[in-house]
Amino acid sequence: MKSLYIENYKNLKELSLKLLAPVNLIVGRNNVGKSTLLEAISIYISNGSDEWLKTVLDIRGEMVNVDFTKSETDANKILLEHYSSLFSGHKKDFHNSAAILIGEEDDLLNIRLVHVAERTIRNKDGFEIQEYVSYNDSDSISEFSSLQYLGDGLELTSSSAPKALIPFFQRRTLSNVKDKMPFEYIMVQDFQRKRNVILFDKISLSDKEKYVVEALQIIEPQIDRLNFLNENEYSNVRVPFVTLKNTGQRFRLSSMGDGINRILSIILALVNCKGGVFLLDEFETGLHYTVQTKLWEIIFMLSEKLNVQVFVTSHSRDCINSFVVANEKKQGLIIRLDDREGNIVAVSYNNEEDMRFIAQSNVEIR
Repeated sequence: MKSLYIENYKNLKELSLKLLAPVNLIVGRNNVGKSTLLEAISIYISNGSDEWLKTVLDIRGEMVNVDFTKSETDANKILLEHYSSLFSGHKKDFHNSAAILIGEEDDLLNIRLVHVAERTIRNKDGFEIQEYVSYNDSDSISEFSSLQYLGDGLELTSSSAPKALIPFFQRRTLSNVKDKMPFEYIMVQDFQRKRNVILFDKISLSDKEKYVVEALQIIEPQIDRLNFLNENEYSNVRVPFVTLKNTGQRFRLSSMGDGINRILSIILALVNCKGGVFLLDEFETGLHYTVQTKLWEIIFMLSEKLNVQVFVTSHSRDCINSFVVANEKKQGLIIRLDDREGNIVAVSYNNEEDMRFIAQSNVEIR
């Protein structure tokens, strides 16, 4: 992505990033929208797939299990409440002006709340079939007034994906969409992810495996091998083990601290999105300041080698300083989010002189 525009997504009423770099560090105060920006990017890349939207909602504690067999009306009410949390002001606004827009200028994903009705049409074989029609309060109501209203939903459209409809009154999603490109999203709490097993199997015995080991060596230089093995002979759960040089002794990685397990999750995700996008929330979580520059160096190197665009959030001065030090090839951009009277705006730093001034002075960019 060369640029990014976001409108009406949570607290980001209108945010425009005219320039993006291969590696982007997003900084700012708490609750200014750093994680929200990562969410928006992930939704855009997923083309707004229902599966990923539910994941985003679940992360934020906004998703509930709905029993569609008991009451479609209750299901509609509950899901409308939770999906509306994606919109600015948590509003249940069925007008086009309230729609979420995310993406680049020539490819905006449009997400709007709609009413859903049913009508009868004839298919190409001449048989009568039922189809769903979606509309909102900005559309001509007279055109839909004779149709049978069923409930509400989300309608998703873009120039690069088929139209999708997510009805709130049934389990089925109409139209399947595919991700624009590979992407991985590492959350703050992701230290020992179950997904790591899948990601490791994808790169096992390939050249990418060495990058994972090199990253682990930032904390423990004696590590020479990594594998995911069953916890014991009675378990099918696979967990990461490492061996140390010259000893052959095997250690469970979880016994070596949160920092090294955090690095494992980060690098496994990064090497698995070649040609795509890597999203990391709160870089510094679990990491001592002494290892951060080396980790940034690996991230910059892999971003270039694997053609991965990186977006990372932080509010740590150590993270910012280490980012500037590692940005030797000028592939990085610092984006500061500011809350100015309720409007979130972005200020970018990509000039080497400005970045070094930020690192060497006490300029407040958090």
